[in-house]
Amino acid sequence: MKLWKKHNTCGLDFLHCLILCGYASFMFGWHVHEKAIMMVTMPMCLLAMEDGRLWRIFTILSTAAHISLFPLLFNTAGIYNVLLSYGQHVYNLFVNIQK
Repeated sequence: MKLWKKHNTCGLDFLHCLILCGYASFMFGWHVHEKAIMMVTMPMCLLAMEDGRLWRIFTILSTAAHISLFPLLFNTAGIYNVLLSYGQHVYNLFVNIQK
């Protein structure tokens, strides 16, 4: 009820609630696809950009989300490009986490 009673202008409380609901549906869902983690990753990205304390949590979540999406890549010819771009993404995340 705090979400609806508190009048905030930026909507960060709503993003927190959206992320928690996404986590719960992903963790306790009966039949979850790999793409369902994206419902958590996208709002968490917005929240991590706003609040620097959440950047480390976002990095772990983003890494786990990308790894869970790898089974969707069944083409062996393009997997090397995907792994290379993913490695660059993780490198950029960890370089930015040091700042």
